[in-house]
Amino acid sequence: PLFYRAGKPTGEKLTTLRGEYRQQVTSWLQGQAELTIFGASERYRAQMENTELSWHDAQRRQSELTALSQAVMLLINAVAVLAMLWLAAGGVGGDTQPGALIALFVFCALAAFEALAPVTGAFQHLGQVIASAVRITQITQHPPEVRFSENQTPPPAQVALTLTNVSFSYAQQPQKALDDLSLQINAGEHVAILGRTGCGKSTLLQLLTRAWDPAAGEIALNGQPLASLSESAL
Repeated sequence: PLFYRAGKPTGEKLTTLRGEYRQQVTSWLQGQAELTIFGASERYRAQMENTELSWHDAQRRQSELTALSQAVMLLINAVAVLAMLWLAAGGVGGDTQPGALIALFVFCALAAFEALAPVTGAFQHLGQVIASAVRITQITQHPPEVRFSENQTPPPAQVALTLTNVSFSYAQQPQKALDDLSLQINAGEHVAILGRTGCGKSTLLQLLTRAWDPAAGEIALNGQPLASLSESAL
């Protein structure tokens, strides 16, 4: 328990930093073009390097704790062996020269501590395991953003699309990606939606496929709301 409590904060921090660094690397690789165009590549790289340095610092602290725990176990082992030798110095069971018995007890103590040595490191890594399990549990138990209807009615061959006062904003971003958008596309029409990067074209497509639901307003196909369609029908 002592080594677990000592290693738990570092283990949790290691798990968090490792996840953050991998996420930052993935985002950096996927958004390399946009970061370069807007001149944000160096700033993002600096953020990644800060996360990496914090990760290395946490690894160094865990290595120091591992070395300390092993040193403590070796010290306890040495003290136990010396105590056995001192207690047996006057004899064992009336035998004033119990050489074989002393050797037996000493080797048993050495073998016992050798078996217990990996336990200290295992308890230190237990903090990482628990933190990782918590992260996985949060993902698996997170409620889905979108729930589809069980209605299996097949869709018609052609559809008309209607957007009525649709608004949407991404999490932790105060600016709306779409703000009070209304749009009518009749069946058979071909409409090109143009605009600069970030104006909401991809967001509109993701709302049409129900990657998310709009924060306000309604999207309908042939007058039927998207939420009333099953995934296969949509």
